[in-house]
Amino acid sequence: MPKHLLWRLALGALISLGASAAFADADPPGRVGRLSYIEGAVSFHTADQDQWSPATLNYPVVAGESFWTEPQSRAEIEVGAAEFRLDEATALDVIALDDRTTRLQLAQGVINLHLRAVPQGGVQVLTPQGAIDLAEPGSYHIDAGHPAADAPPELVQVTVLEGRAQGGTRRGRVEIFAGESALIGGNPVTFTLSEGNSTPFDDWALERERREEALAATHYVSPETTGYQDLDPYGTWGSEPAYGAVWYPTAVAADWAPYRYGHWAWVAPWGWTWIDDAPWGFAPFHYGRWVFVGGRWAWCPGAVVARPVYAPALVAFIGGGWTVAVASGPAVGWVPLAPFEVYRPYYRTSVTYVRNINVTSVHRTVINNITTVNQTTVVTNYANRHGATVVPSAAFTRAAPVHRAAIAVPREELARARIMPTVEHLRPTPPARATTASPEGAERRLSRPDMPKPPVRAEGLPPGHAEAAAPGPRFTRPADREPAPPLPPTAQGPAARPTLPPRDQASRPLPAAIPAPARPM
Repeated sequence: MPKHLLWRLALGALISLGASAAFADADPPGRVGRLSYIEGAVSFHTADQDQWSPATLNYPVVAGESFWTEPQSRAEIEVGAAEFRLDEATALDVIALDDRTTRLQLAQGVINLHLRAVPQGGVQVLTPQGAIDLAEPGSYHIDAGHPAADAPPELVQVTVLEGRAQGGTRRGRVEIFAGESALIGGNPVTFTLSEGNSTPFDDWALERERREEALAATHYVSPETTGYQDLDPYGTWGSEPAYGAVWYPTAVAADWAPYRYGHWAWVAPWGWTWIDDAPWGFAPFHYGRWVFVGGRWAWCPGAVVARPVYAPALVAFIGGGWTVAVASGPAVGWVPLAPFEVYRPYYRTSVTYVRNINVTSVHRTVINNITTVNQTTVVTNYANRHGATVVPSAAFTRAAPVHRAAIAVPREELARARIMPTVEHLRPTPPARATTASPEGAERRLSRPDMPKPPVRAEGLPPGHAEAAAPGPRFTRPADREPAPPLPPTAQGPAARPTLPPRDQASRPLPAAIPAPARPM
């Protein structure tokens, strides 16, 4: 069998093993990533898809997903305090991403990784020539090259701009320190060290990093809150005596309410997941609570904890006990949860998980009495009942843009609505599984005159403008891919370290000045 096919088959076994282990756990992971920036044509697929789809901003990044950037395209993935940036013509697989492990596969192309803190279990990047372990906070450049003659790349370059990394192959390991670059490859495999330098892609990545150096959000949320980086450019912080720190979005539509401008997608292992349209629309919809104060909506992050637990959507679903007349059939609604209201997952979890996911927003005495039984039965028990949104069930399951499909429900009718402890009866359609909003009624929301345009982040492909398949390399399922060669046993010892020529202490070049992102007016 050709070498490149063996390489892919072995990787498939590793990815399948990781995915099986993740789904075997009783509780879903509390840590996810987020697709936070799209420039040009970026494609994506989940572990169970058989073709590439256009990537969607704010889509949760979990194990088993793969990303591809076309030439002259770039993408960014945020995972709490870590950021992974993909240059053009880059293929990246997410092998493992949970509370214990971060493992990526770089089949080809270039990524820049910035770690404000090293996540639990560290970060490992598998390449065609071996595994790269990132040992310290810092910034790293990994170039896996591009395949030739249908064979995997033969050389991999690892540059440590800040921090420390370790490269490993069957022959041994090599330590790479700040300011150094290692070239790994050949037959037999060798390590060549030289002085490292940043590339124009690294300079672009550095500009993105520098935007976050003085964020006010870091005073109010944990840096492990995925998506916190977009709060400052798109809103303002304040304080409410009853709730503590709150964040106000700067500009929203007149009829805006939480969980109204976006769509629902089916994301395993949670199931129904909210995908918001706004460029800032990740952290406020997957952590914390919402409250209506002073005539406007405010997001309450709640107590700061070291590792906040991600939720697919912090809402209570409603749909029983009413007689809404909808021409297209049954309807489903939801209410954004307010501070001190318990989030009861509509997917299978343990009681411990329910407690951990509520700890930032619910009093400890209430948490100690939490059970999986939902005793709140009617919508009038919820503080944000006036912010409820209702759509036809068919629009929900086909990932239709919610604000276009929303139904006006009389107050007395809404008062009879009952809370649904499960939404298993809402079966996802292909559009919901394909990650993008249905084209029916879709619009480019951020082009509206009353909505702000993102000062820095690109929107990527708008909901409803997805083609049946997106561009990408020859499609192969994760089970058909091969892992990097295994690391040698520790007893084998490090590889011989070449002597570098004398040089000044290497430091990463910084731009003279980087303008702060403009705030929407």
